[in-house]
Amino acid sequence: MNIPALDSTTLENILSEVPQACTLTQKDVTRFWYGNKGNFKENSHNIADTMRWRQSFRYDSILEEDFSDLIGAQKVFFHGNAKDGTPILIWRSCKHLVNVAERSREIRFYVWILVKAEQEGILTDKITIIYDRSHATKANTDLGLAKEAFPIFQRHFPERLKSIFVFPSSFLLTSLWQCIKPFIDPVTAQKIRIWKENEYRTKILEYVDSSNLLERFGGSGVETTAISIGTETVERFGPNSPQFTCKVDAITRPTPTRVT
Repeated sequence: MNIPALDSTTLENILSEVPQACTLTQKDVTRFWYGNKGNFKENSHNIADTMRWRQSFRYDSILEEDFSDLIGAQKVFFHGNAKDGTPILIWRSCKHLVNVAERSREIRFYVWILVKAEQEGILTDKITIIYDRSHATKANTDLGLAKEAFPIFQRHFPERLKSIFVFPSSFLLTSLWQCIKPFIDPVTAQKIRIWKENEYRTKILEYVDSSNLLERFGGSGVETTAISIGTETVERFGPNSPQFTCKVDAITRPTPTRVT
């Protein structure tokens, strides 16, 4: 579909239609424009909806919140860039424990990651996500979180996702995907690639250079622990260090042990 570019006149009309959008950057408005395929009415409606969501979600104050416990769990962190230049966010399923009572805060944490990464210059446009299911069990499967989080990021962060790589697949994952897929925009669904155990190490190298890929995925990138979104090298670990062994009974931050 040939979407017309967002010119200055159209931008002014959007801001006139949705005055609250003046707090958005021009890049933000442009993403909404392309996400809504250049449809002025839908674009204005969806921007207005996002501005209402931001107010109820307390979006503007999210950087003031403390998520040090979730950062310390090391289940979500940035490492390197894909071949197309997009930063890679790694989500380790085996380190996630289902906690319905904390689900709202966890979603806030994922929004915080995007806002923080943007503030630190890590995220400037689109993002690539690696959803690592290695060693994950049924205890780590959180369908409820997926159903709540996916619509939020689809509606309020359009044109942010470049790709999601999910591996290794399993019968459980296939069943979960069939449950989640109806909640995902078809365009977004096309950006999700699910690979089997015997193929992901080859497939992922089509999108990520070995130097930007962690050792656990078949690359040469050094495993690290991160204490902030913008820090990757704090302590170095070997690829089989116990600090990176998944446990489903705790999500506390491991004590670093240097590899000698």
